[in-house]
Amino acid sequence: MQGLIYIFAFSLGDVESNVTSNIIKLEGNYTTGIAFRGSKVDIIGNDVELISSEEGNETIWEAFGVETVGIKVFAGNATIKENNVSTAGMGISLKSNLTSALLEKNVISVIANEDKDASAIYASEVSSLEVVNNEIRYVGATNGSGINYAVYIDGVN
Repeated sequence: MQGLIYIFAFSLGDVESNVTSNIIKLEGNYTTGIAFRGSKVDIIGNDVELISSEEGNETIWEAFGVETVGIKVFAGNATIKENNVSTAGMGISLKSNLTSALLEKNVISVIANEDKDASAIYASEVSSLEVVNNEIRYVGATNGSGINYAVYIDGVN
């Protein structure tokens, strides 16, 4: 087997950020389009296309975690609007320490790899979440070992 390829297009931490109008196309074992941890982020008008096999061992050190995800935010306040996300893993992932998140007018397309975890929207332990006028195109692929949800929301107001 060739060496494993883990790719991050944007890996942003501890800053206030605006990520707008980018075209992101990545191919590898595990790919992440935009990852953010900070006080405030606006992610608007990006095209994110990820081709990921999700094969191999994803347990390497990386503060954001190694997985296939279009947009991942796990701290601060996030506005995620008018993005096109196409992936095999997670479309938009929002995890703990997130104060508020607005998901508006995104097109999220997920075709899961067989027996891998996949969701168009995954939100867990977010203090405040608004999901408004998003289009979700989702195809799961599990025989029991992958967890597949078009939308997964837990511990969210």
